[in-house]
Amino acid sequence: MDSFPNLFSPLSVRGMELKNRIVMEPMIVRYADYDGSVTPRMIDYLERRAEGGAGLILTAGAYIVPEAKYRPNQLGVYSDDLMPGLKELARALHNYRAKAGVQMIHSGRRLSESVYGSEPVAPSPVAHAGAFMGAHGKAMITPRRLSTRDIKDLVEAYGQAAQRIKRAGFDMVEIHGAHSYLINQFLSPHTNKRTDAYGGNFEGRMRFALEIIERVRAETGESFPISFRMNGDDYFGPTGIQLEEAKKQAPYFVEAGADMLNVSAGSSILEATNWNIPPMRIPRGVHLGLSAGVKEVVDVPVIGVGRINDPWLAERALSEGNLDLVGMARALLADPELPKKVQEGRTEDIRKCIACNQCLDLDTSRFAACTCAINPELGRERIFRIRKVETPKKVMVIGGGPAGMTAALYAHMRGHTVTLYERGKELGGQMVLGVKPPHKEEMQEFLSWLIHQLEALGVTIVLGKEVTTDFVVSQSPDVVIVATGAVPATLSIPGVDSECVQGFQDVLKGATVPVGAVVVIGGGRVGAETAEFIAEKGGKVTLIEQLPVICPDMGVSARYVTCEALKDLGVVMLPNSRAVRIVKEGVIIAESSGERLLKADAVILAVGFYPERKILEELIETDFYKLRAIGDCVEPKSILRAVHEGANAALQI
Repeated sequence: MDSFPNLFSPLSVRGMELKNRIVMEPMIVRYADYDGSVTPRMIDYLERRAEGGAGLILTAGAYIVPEAKYRPNQLGVYSDDLMPGLKELARALHNYRAKAGVQMIHSGRRLSESVYGSEPVAPSPVAHAGAFMGAHGKAMITPRRLSTRDIKDLVEAYGQAAQRIKRAGFDMVEIHGAHSYLINQFLSPHTNKRTDAYGGNFEGRMRFALEIIERVRAETGESFPISFRMNGDDYFGPTGIQLEEAKKQAPYFVEAGADMLNVSAGSSILEATNWNIPPMRIPRGVHLGLSAGVKEVVDVPVIGVGRINDPWLAERALSEGNLDLVGMARALLADPELPKKVQEGRTEDIRKCIACNQCLDLDTSRFAACTCAINPELGRERIFRIRKVETPKKVMVIGGGPAGMTAALYAHMRGHTVTLYERGKELGGQMVLGVKPPHKEEMQEFLSWLIHQLEALGVTIVLGKEVTTDFVVSQSPDVVIVATGAVPATLSIPGVDSECVQGFQDVLKGATVPVGAVVVIGGGRVGAETAEFIAEKGGKVTLIEQLPVICPDMGVSARYVTCEALKDLGVVMLPNSRAVRIVKEGVIIAESSGERLLKADAVILAVGFYPERKILEELIETDFYKLRAIGDCVEPKSILRAVHEGANAALQI
């Protein structure tokens, strides 16, 4: 802890005493009930973060009127009927000396992005990016322009919701005025085209936000802290809010009654970038310059955000004056005990968020609740508590990829005697290659974390061992977990055996360096990352995919940033294109218009995987009744599925 004097220093905000500078930022995780009421699942989720040591817990954006509901199972604060659950949540968080607040939200025109179906409203009838197709494959809706009466009603609704939050026992309230939600839509010239009192110039655009802050202050009194979340940059360029505009806005928010400013950035991924939830290819601390800029013009505490998943970065940002409080969201989804581990000097045990955005991308699916790729506990904290078994078993895990390592880790933690066998010379499975493409380096941190946990806990690891059925029988295990993974697939087309054809794994290993014109066959995650890897080294790459979209196996945010990166590198992307045959000159592809030749000096295959099932099928034939098969050996899957299946298998023993 001596290395983090600023991170664990207390702070008082209008009488609210924070024990440290770590803020759990809100995320719409969909753990509430259908009507927006608090559920035991939501309490367990947030209580775990309070138990882990965060100083301030902000709940996910809670809608202030029924019409503002943005996602199914989103938290609500629109009615006194919701008070019992809100009170219970506040009490639970206070059990761990955490302060607790609720963020209030109205999504405005972003409701047209929602699967819920509410009517989008906005300061002006400006649809998302020319009403193009949204994340769910449906046309974006032009929002209804709010009347002056509508605006006054919403100001009152914010005030009533804030009063409700205070009566429920929370310590503070936050008003969400960023990320192209309704308040930000009024603040930004990109979306506010009004010419009345609520638009037309800087003062007009500010009016709605200031009236809300003032009304919230009037309803909650002088002793109740108010935070205002603002954009330091919309990333719309000069048509939106940039830092100088944000610095001009900030003092007005404070004068109106804000005690803290929570400085974020970005809009909906469908319009600008998804830097409000930065993926792993965006540098850590990406928004620190914005919070530092706002700090220059106000004398209230400033919360800074932007992929801060490292305590050393957090401490440095505090010491350099970039912020007063460190906002973390995904970092605490991945490891709720991050604050406690730092305070106890166990930084090597932190399971750092890898910014894969699985939590975000799953949230765009209809009715899907938030899930973390590397933390299988998230969202099921009550049932996932590790409990020692009464009768330990001898467990053999075959395969040292993420599924096998996770299974071995949790089985050992439950008290079983575990031996992990890996036929290769190192642990990691497909992750060993998965960290090679550009901007995937942080995947190595999770791999290193898994290996460190296994070694620190004393799990027996045997490398370089090809496990056979006879060997399994000779060891007499009580349970066998098969996690042998998958191997790269190939194509059955003429010319696939040509000298110019290489597998993606050879490229990522560095065994071959394609030059000149390169065609990558297979536009899924692996193919796209391989194409980027080659393009960054100077190759002129064409990426073909037979499905209608590039990266169909990625979530919307990851797909967006990956495709943008490929465009920037000059990669030609051809969806709806199928490789027919490989010839001396290149690849013949079939498109809707017919066949054509793509000239190529090298052809790279990245057409997926097929399960490695040899030992599994042999063991099935022996009728070994305590057999578990997990991960890619069942069906090639994402890291999320591998980790979760490994954990589930261990919990079932």
